[in-house]
Amino acid sequence: MPRYTMRKQILSVGGDYDVLDENGEVAFEVDGRVRFASTFVIKDRDGNEVAAGREKLFTLETGVHLQRAGQPLAIVRKVFVTPAKLLVSVEKIKFVVDVNDGVTLEAHGTFYEDDYKLLRGTAQVATVKQLWEGMRESYEIVIAPGEDDALVLAIAAAIIKLVPAPNVGEP
Repeated sequence: MPRYTMRKQILSVGGDYDVLDENGEVAFEVDGRVRFASTFVIKDRDGNEVAAGREKLFTLETGVHLQRAGQPLAIVRKVFVTPAKLLVSVEKIKFVVDVNDGVTLEAHGTFYEDDYKLLRGTAQVATVKQLWEGMRESYEIVIAPGEDDALVLAIAAAIIKLVPAPNVGEP
């Protein structure tokens, strides 16, 4: 099973991450960009773009559009489980990923604690778990064999963008 560590770069303005393989070598880079909309580009170790994401703005539905080579790849949407959207607690959300090949994936877990599973029906595609490495934001991403690593990393980056950090110090 491919296992990656997505680690935020120390001097990051737009949400840049290095994605390290099991040997601790940089396999991918997430280049977060600060623009009018939240965007990111994922590059492989040779600098080739393998996926990109752009947050949907001015819609009732919160989501990120993913692309590969300029072509639509998937849409990651935040879905509220209860109809009372104003009273939703943290545990009442999930993410649905509509992949352009007709497959639907779902992410379930505790998103504000960054511990969730990506599922295709009942089959587990990947797990994402936050690691505690000092002050640096890091995630362990384990991907099932035969899955599209770049797509899974793009989905994880999109969910990181869509789940704001909890407010520290509030009751």
